[in-house]
Amino acid sequence: MIDIDDSGALPDFRQFIVSVGLDASELTDDEVRARVRALLEERVPAPAVGFGDGPINGREWFAAALTAGGFRQPEDRDRRAVVGAGEPVHLVVLAILVMRHLPNARPQQPWTDESLAPQSGQPVEDFARAQRLLDEVAADVGVPPRLGSRWWEQ
Repeated sequence: MIDIDDSGALPDFRQFIVSVGLDASELTDDEVRARVRALLEERVPAPAVGFGDGPINGREWFAAALTAGGFRQPEDRDRRAVVGAGEPVHLVVLAILVMRHLPNARPQQPWTDESLAPQSGQPVEDFARAQRLLDEVAADVGVPPRLGSRWWEQ
């Protein structure tokens, strides 16, 4: 856990501010702390997924990722998520679908389920099942696709 009041961490905090493209050279120590607090609140997406035995709840994960505007890479890269009937899907599928849901501009590569499945090594059916859940959750939390519904199929 970060201790914002730790004076020994101020050089790291200044470097963090610079790493996101801001100038920290003229900031006082108190201004550095305030800026780091604001950046952490603004830029740290959710949800964090630690190590664990069972699959996570895909609905909860999607809701947290959509409302936070992104997600953190899971500590356990083999985690799976329940997205409805059938076997749990790999969390990479959920992450890819969130990236497809939230872009600010149309990406260069094709983002269809059929093109993403072989790139990720995951079954195309998992993308379809997870997309159905993402559509439900996006409607529930009020976060529609930024580029329009099913933009990747057009």
